[in-house]
Amino acid sequence: MLYPQGRTALHIASLEGHVEVASTLISKATALLHQVDNEGRTSLHLSAANGHRDLLTILIGQGAEIDAQDNVS
Repeated sequence: MLYPQGRTALHIASLEGHVEVASTLISKATALLHQVDNEGRTSLHLSAANGHRDLLTILIGQGAEIDAQDNVS
């Protein structure tokens, strides 16, 4: 299911810093780590932009691409 701006549930959990929700989503579908929204942002981008350090550690540990680039200039 996609939310506004092409975001997934993991995008929203990462944006809001919901560690437990994000962990559950990743455990069910690791492919979510690589999904991008309409601006090319991954969950890692959104978590980093909002200062959610604990979540960053989890996302990176599960294989999120640290070199992914968005479409925002």
